[in-house]
Amino acid sequence: MNEGINTVILSGELLWPELKYTGNGKPLFKAKLKMPVADTRTGETKDSFLRITAWDEFAEALGALPARSKVRVSARIQERSYTDKNGQRKSSTDLVVDGMETTSEEMGSNDFMLQGELVWPEFKTVGEKQTPLFKAKVKIPEPSRTTPGEFRFSYVRITAWDDIAEGLSSLSSPFVRVSGHIQERDWVDPRTTQKRIFTDAVVTNFVPAGEAV
Repeated sequence: MNEGINTVILSGELLWPELKYTGNGKPLFKAKLKMPVADTRTGETKDSFLRITAWDEFAEALGALPARSKVRVSARIQERSYTDKNGQRKSSTDLVVDGMETTSEEMGSNDFMLQGELVWPEFKTVGEKQTPLFKAKVKIPEPSRTTPGEFRFSYVRITAWDDIAEGLSSLSSPFVRVSGHIQERDWVDPRTTQKRIFTDAVVTNFVPAGEAV
């Protein structure tokens, strides 16, 4: 089995940085990156704020920078489930940093690439204009970080609209490489009426991939 691809490249301005240490002394850094994102459906550009997480040496390197520093980071998309203090099962999407550098770029960047197998695909049309919408998860094989020679799978949610949605829904093979941008949006959980943040990987391009992934 070969590796899949799970790569995010972001550059922007560090806001609300926080460096702390876990109970066993492991460095943990969290912040938001401010960057402009072009809406592929409207053509408008607006500021996007994405949460990032870093551990160990990357946490300490980012934590040593002052707020509003401009940085470029590489990361991977990691989805996890957890139980909150009320006993409710929830999910979260983290952008986990695995590389960083400072930059002088004025404009930000926001790009991801995933390669793997589409699972649980859903295609439908929404709204008055019956806009095509496609949702799925990409099942990505990744080398185990604890057992050399073994693989684990990560599952990353994707969303696509319009022609891209129709194209993904009509693929003859589920193996695909997709690219696009990350966006966050707010929504209210109807069960709890609590405001939650949803991280979306919006696909703007794709190509079929071989079954070797």
